[in-house]
Amino acid sequence: MSDEVTPPAAGNGRDAGAAAPGPIAPIVVDSSLRPGDYFRIAVAQVLRNPASLALFVAGPLLWGLGTVSHSVVVVDLGERISWLVVLVPAFAALVGSFSAYRPGSSVLYEKVRWTFSEDGIEIEQLSRHALAEWGEFSKWLEAGGCYLLHTSDRHYIAVATRDVPEDRVADFEALLSARIGRRRR
Repeated sequence: MSDEVTPPAAGNGRDAGAAAPGPIAPIVVDSSLRPGDYFRIAVAQVLRNPASLALFVAGPLLWGLGTVSHSVVVVDLGERISWLVVLVPAFAALVGSFSAYRPGSSVLYEKVRWTFSEDGIEIEQLSRHALAEWGEFSKWLEAGGCYLLHTSDRHYIAVATRDVPEDRVADFEALLSARIGRRRR
């Protein structure tokens, strides 16, 4: 047994306080997304947006305040805005449907072999073979039954949670945390 100390692996600097895990064996994930995955991701992202949440609360809150203060104008405004409680999820469903079924989306559903390692993410598909470096990713989160690894606020790669080997989920999340930063909610 050696007394040599291995320094923690360097991440992208976004979460310098997080301890890097020891060497983790590469995690191989054979994945294929389905239209329902993109639908759930789109709905989850719209519903997680703080503006959406504010719209959900504004109508009923105004309606209640108007009722308490006996203000017909505020009650009327609250009733009109309350429709957003129905319209925002409907909009999310529409966006999700478009994302999942838009023309040319069939490439999104090709089988992919992801190999997550200390060096980055190896991506193997019939149409391509690439290596993404950890520094390319700005954040990661779980939404709609998928891990989303963001390269920007709007662009991400999606890996279905169901495809990550059950006995490697903890290692997988530890690797993402060490290399990209803490999971975002």
